[in-house]
Amino acid sequence: MNGPVFKEDKFAAMLGIEQEPCDRDGHGVVIMPLKVCHQNKMGNAHGGAIFTLTDMAFAAACKNLGIHCVSAQCSISYLAPGEGEYLRAEAEAVKIGRHLAVFDVLVTDSRRRKVATATMTGYIVGPLALNPAPEQGEEHGRDE
Repeated sequence: MNGPVFKEDKFAAMLGIEQEPCDRDGHGVVIMPLKVCHQNKMGNAHGGAIFTLTDMAFAAACKNLGIHCVSAQCSISYLAPGEGEYLRAEAEAVKIGRHLAVFDVLVTDSRRRKVATATMTGYIVGPLALNPAPEQGEEHGRDE
């Protein structure tokens, strides 16, 4: 199942984020190439790119569970500069409640160094829609 985490997620597609196959419930793995557009002025992975990858691993884990969540809170610790060819983020469910879902996320680089750790809390909106209805004009981000 390589490809964008959600094919309609244009931001993830623009960054080249792809989902890796994962057969464990509550688990999600995504990978992002480290290109010049992902780097800060020092040539390392930009903190925003690392955070986005973390958020997409969280989304992949939610998708794996069949739940639709929106981010409610995140705590991220940057441990080392992301270097090499790619970054990989792996999310694992810690607790799934009636309204909140908590995941731990580990980001590593292609040199297998720990780049960041995060705890993501999502508000559970409901079950993941398999065939979502077309959007009825969003307030922000509309292509015109």
